[in-house]
Parts: sequence; structure tokens; C-alpha cells
Amino acid sequence: MGVEDMNKKKLGNPAIRKNGFVFSGIVKHKMVCKIGYVMVAYIVNKKEMDPKYLDGQLKIVTDIFTAEMERMDYVADKIADWLVKHYDPKGAMVVICDTLIPDLIVSAVRKEMMTDPDTKMEALAL
Repeated sequence: MGVEDMNKKKLGNPAIRKNGFVFSGIVKHKMVCKIGYVMVAYIVNKKEMDPKYLDGQLKIVTDIFTAEMERMDYVADKIADWLVKHYDPKGAMVVICDTLIPDLIVSAVRKEMMTDPDTKMEALAL
């Protein structure tokens, strides 16, 4: 389901947007290549936020932060903090899954997605 389709679907919070990106990076101190998936969900705060522009920015930021990753939890925090600092959404969630270790999933949750369990579950269900 594309981002546009998701926003047309009737949700409890229709302003939740979700993007997913495949990444690859090198863990320097172990000389291991990491390949995984980053899911970024956020609640639009301002009407002037251009979703297509922000989606492109998120892809670039994800590529930058995952290129030389030390720890996946730090990368999730950096992406979530960047999103909150530059676009001030009502809520943000970043989930990173490692393809080499399928049980390894880390997340970073900010603002309304941290405090409202229904919104958090809705974002995860998308």
C-alpha cells in the first residue's frame, strides 16, 4: 500500500504517514556489512509540510545515518531526532529490522506516538 493510498484510507488518525527504506551499511569496528529495513512513521503537524519532499529527505537521511552504523539503536534515535528537530511532527516512530539477525528489531519513538498507545499501535499496524 502506497503512502497516498494509506492517507486516503479511513484511519483513526488520518495524518499518520509511513515510509520504508532498505539500507546497507558497514559496521566499522567489526568490518561487517549490515543490510536491513527502516520504517519511519510520523504524524503530520503542519499543513505546509510537503509529504513527497519529506519522503525524499527521509531517504537521504536514512542513507547517511546507516552508511557507517555503530549501533542500530543509535541510528534509530538519530533518524527520529532529525525528524523531530527539522519538521516538528506531532509524533514520530522509527523501527529498524536487521535481515542478518531476524529477531533484532530496534525502535525510537517520540512525542505523541510515545504517550498515546492507540496511535502507536495504529502506526505499527500500517
